[in-house]
Amino acid sequence: MAGLETINKVHGWPWKLAAWSVKRIGKPFSWGETDCAILCLEAFDVMTGAHQAELYRARYRSLREAVKFQRDEVSLPDWLRSMGCFTVDRSELGDFIVVERDGFQCGHVCFGSKSLSTWIDAGVNACQTEDVLTFPSARILRVP
Repeated sequence: MAGLETINKVHGWPWKLAAWSVKRIGKPFSWGETDCAILCLEAFDVMTGAHQAELYRARYRSLREAVKFQRDEVSLPDWLRSMGCFTVDRSELGDFIVVERDGFQCGHVCFGSKSLSTWIDAGVNACQTEDVLTFPSARILRVP
């Protein structure tokens, strides 16, 4: 698990995050490339100027491999915490909402009432943040 000493959001991060999300909308789903965990790592990089997503990209190619990777290497919430993210009670722009689905720690990037995520059958797209928060396992993590 890679860690950085000090992580903070870069100047202009909301605009950078918005521009990044527009480029991602409509991309097809692909394990290890455009799955929801990689999407969160990319968003983290955009907000902080880090280059962490590449450390995890293409490390798995199926749900089975993704679950094994998160179990044996690092889960999304553990990685986010190692980067200085902390748990909060209410979601805001740029927060990560992490839920467990089929044994995989899936992440969504919050944009207020909408969140960006990706699904096998729909690719990268927006969903209702309140719907994501209804999952019993939902946790909200924030970049400092």
